[in-house]
Amino acid sequence: APRSSGGGTRNNLIGISTSLSFLSNSVTTKSTTTFEVDARYGWNQGFMEYGPIGRIVYSSTEGRTTRDLTGGAFFDFNFIENVPGVATIYGVGAEATFGQNSETIGNTETSSSLMTFFGGGNAKWFGLNDTLAIRGDVGASYARYTTTAASTNNVGLLIKVGLGVYF
Repeated sequence: APRSSGGGTRNNLIGISTSLSFLSNSVTTKSTTTFEVDARYGWNQGFMEYGPIGRIVYSSTEGRTTRDLTGGAFFDFNFIENVPGVATIYGVGAEATFGQNSETIGNTETSSSLMTFFGGGNAKWFGLNDTLAIRGDVGASYARYTTTAASTNNVGLLIKVGLGVYF
């Protein structure tokens, strides 16, 4: 149900999500630490939102580090128009990024090109005010790492949570 507007137009958005994980492998007993930051700027047309995104990922385990730096675009289709006064918006969205991956094992560094795609459902909740949204995404993730020698694909389910400021 529409609420009274908090004064924002929601024409533009800035979003960020971060993740930090500490995982342990039961077979090798090695621990992996991963830190990721996703940032986006976009334009809100009510039923459609789109714009550029950037992503930085750093991962470290014993004797091995990886770094990803990618940029691309996102597109959301909202089932409910994203206008001031609407508290919860559901939709579907997609992201595509392209960039570089660097992996260091011991003293050897290998670089590869990196292409990622994500698609799925999302929800934006403006429960605190009309300009700050908590966003959640659930969907399929695909990443392709390509070197001169080979290509590797990673596919799976991805769940993301972040904040968006609309103005």
